[in-house]
Amino acid sequence: MAGKQAGMAAGGKAVGGKVGGGSRLWVQGLVCGTVIAVAAPSVLLVAVLGLPGLLALLFDREPGRPIARNVLLFGAAVAMPSLAALWHAGRDWAACLDLLSDVGRVATAWALQAGGWLVGELAPLAVRAGMEATAAAQAARLRARRARYEEEWGLPPAPETGEPAAKG
Repeated sequence: MAGKQAGMAAGGKAVGGKVGGGSRLWVQGLVCGTVIAVAAPSVLLVAVLGLPGLLALLFDREPGRPIARNVLLFGAAVAMPSLAALWHAGRDWAACLDLLSDVGRVATAWALQAGGWLVGELAPLAVRAGMEATAAAQAARLRARRARYEEEWGLPPAPETGEPAAKG
């Protein structure tokens, strides 16, 4: 620790490590600022059309953010035609505001992202129901096979407890 502090005092950098990585952050800020300055109409269009996805990203606290990923994926898919229309119209503020003033376009984008949220919420339930139906069908097939073996071999019927038979 003392060597690290001495190295920082002498040269301004930590011995064996970096002090901040400020230049990378500065370059990222510069690139982001340039993109916003040059492509501001595109950024505004994507931000407004993708607002439900951004809100889902903000509020989804589950590991991996599965709901936010669904909503953002649906939002990206629905924003691409509008973004292409903006680029074909000249990428200026007038075209951006014209596209955003189309209530049907914004409502459709938000409704489809709500559909993405609904798919994310209902998919686990549908998978669970499918797996339970498959398990019930498999159990019925096994019970029928067991009954056939009992009849064929002259064994007494197994108790129907719903639990596996005890070993013995």
